[in-house]
Amino acid sequence: MAQVTYDISELPARYAEAVARAEQGDEVIVTAPGQRPVRLLPGPPPPSNTPRVANLHPGAMTMSPDFDDPLPDEFWLGGR
Repeated sequence: MAQVTYDISELPARYAEAVARAEQGDEVIVTAPGQRPVRLLPGPPPPSNTPRVANLHPGAMTMSPDFDDPLPDEFWLGGR
């Protein structure tokens, strides 16, 4: 894993390169005069295409009996 530093002024022209380096595991540092340096990190992997499983946690959530009741006027008027 290498470390590479980009100045903020050059980042727009080299953004794709910086992102590719971060995705490959390199430590990408972005600097700007008078500011703390920041590190560009890859995000979490995209969700898998595994289908959701129905009834995986039965009973874990319950709906309150008044779920479908209209909201009070105070809600709509903002407490006026």
